[in-house]
Amino acid sequence: MRLVILSDTHKWALTNVPDGDVLIHCGDFTSRFCEDEDGRYRRTSESDHVMQVEAFNCQLKKLPHPNKVVVAGNNDLPFRRLDAQSLITSAIYLRDELVEIGGFRIYGSPWIPGRRRGAFCLSRNSAELTRARSKIPDGLDVLITHAPPHGILDRNVHGYCEGDELLLKRVLAVRPKLHCFGHVHYSRGKLEREGIIFINAAMLDDFYQPANPPVVIDI
Repeated sequence: MRLVILSDTHKWALTNVPDGDVLIHCGDFTSRFCEDEDGRYRRTSESDHVMQVEAFNCQLKKLPHPNKVVVAGNNDLPFRRLDAQSLITSAIYLRDELVEIGGFRIYGSPWIPGRRRGAFCLSRNSAELTRARSKIPDGLDVLITHAPPHGILDRNVHGYCEGDELLLKRVLAVRPKLHCFGHVHYSRGKLEREGIIFINAAMLDDFYQPANPPVVIDI
């Protein structure tokens, strides 16, 4: 099965996306800031955010992949509401849920550790985050999260590891074939550890400019 993996597109157009069996977006398809008519940046209003989600959904619809799976990120503020998933009609939206595609078990979860402003932020090592990570089931082929696990493709431009310790512990216990995520633009990349392939598929750089293509991998 060929997977095409994207993350952190932040309302940029989904162009030059390779074909494959499953398209995966690991979150942050919207932006909390937008440019006004005078070229100045301002915080995105709720209505603007919904428009960004609708535009993203339209772009997904135009892509040829027979299967599309989406997880939200901390910038995707409308998805704090459970009813917001109705805005995504061109893909399978996962919020702590499992889907089976072509015999492959795929699980998606949006949570990130920390107190930063945004959606899906839970205090690091908290009981709430522990419960969220404990929901990740055994027997997975693909795990999709927005946050990286601690110490794996999670180092920011300042050298600090932003990843989640609880997620790392659960991933090493569950041992999926592939774990894909984004969130930390600076550490975009791929590595293999203990038989698990880890992919940070962030497409924008730290200046929120398109810098990287989607990741294509066969599993």
